[in-house]
Amino acid sequence: MSVIVLGSLNTDLCYQLKALPRPGETLHALSFKVLNGGKGANQALAAKRAGADTAMIGCVGRDDYGQSHIDAMGLEALSTQHIQRSVQPTGSAVIYIEQSGENTIILNAGANEETSAAQLQAYPIKADDSLVCQMEINQAETIKALNYAKNTGARTILNLAPIPDEFTDGLFNTVDYLIVNELEAHAVCQYMLAQEKKTTPDATISAQEQAQIIATNLQLNCIITCGDKGAIACTPDEEIYAAPALPISTKDIIDTTGAGDSFTGVFAAALDRGDQLEEALNFAAIAGSLACLKLGAQSSYPTDKEIRQHLKSAAQ
Repeated sequence: MSVIVLGSLNTDLCYQLKALPRPGETLHALSFKVLNGGKGANQALAAKRAGADTAMIGCVGRDDYGQSHIDAMGLEALSTQHIQRSVQPTGSAVIYIEQSGENTIILNAGANEETSAAQLQAYPIKADDSLVCQMEINQAETIKALNYAKNTGARTILNLAPIPDEFTDGLFNTVDYLIVNELEAHAVCQYMLAQEKKTTPDATISAQEQAQIIATNLQLNCIITCGDKGAIACTPDEEIYAAPALPISTKDIIDTTGAGDSFTGVFAAALDRGDQLEEALNFAAIAGSLACLKLGAQSSYPTDKEIRQHLKSAAQ
C-alpha cells in the first residue's frame, strides 16, 4: 500500500504583513521566507509524515528551487524518482500572510505545466494504492491520471483546489473521494445544476446539504472542510459524518496556508492504512488544525505521533 501524489511543486515566497495590501499600496513586510510548497508536494509530505509510504510525481525546473524540493523530500524518505526536470523554471507562489493568518496567493505554474499522466503510467501503481490529485496541473492530464489509476483498481482522491475556471466533462467520473472547501463545494453544485439547466444553489445552503447533493449526484464520497468548524463527509448512500477542528484561539493562528493540504494528505494516509471514513475524517481534521500553528505549509505539518496525541487529548 502507498500514497501516490500527482501534482504541483512550487517554491513559496512568503511575506508576513500587518494587513493585506490594497490596490496601489506599498507595504513593508514584517518578515520574508522562501519555502517549498505546491499543493501536490504539500500533500505528499503531509501523507508521509502521517505514516504513509509516499511517492511524489511531478515536474521541477533545472534550477536551485527544483533541487531544493528533491533534497527536502529525500530527507523525509519520500520517493522522488518520478519527478522530472523541465527547461521551464520551478513553479512559484507569492504568498501574502496577514497577522490574522489569512492569506492571498499568486501562482506561476512554470514546470508544473509539463506534469502528465504518462508519468503515473510509468509508476508501478497497484490496486491497493491511493492516487491523490489536485488542480494545479493540466486538468486533462489529471483526468487521464484518475482514469488510469481507477482502471488499476487503486483508490482515487481529488482535492478540487484551486477551483478551475471551467470543469472538463468527465472530471469526477472516476473519483472515489472528492475533497473541497465550502467555496469549492458551492462551485461544484453550480456546475452540476448548470449541466441540468437548473437554478444555481442558494449561497446559504449548509455544508452538509452541499455534501449530500454532491455525493448523491456524482456517486462519490464528498468531504467538505469548514475551517474552524471542522469537516463534513457524505457517502453516495447519504451516510453523514462530522469531525471537529481543534479549539484553537485566534491569537495562536500563525498561517492557514497549508491547512487544506495537510488535511488532504493525512486523510489519504489514513485511508491507505485501512481507516474507515469517519476515522480518517477525524484524523485529518486534527492535522488541518495543527498546520495553522506554524508559518509555511510543509514546515507546519504534524507527524502521526503528534496527531494521535491530540486525538487522545480531545477524547478525554
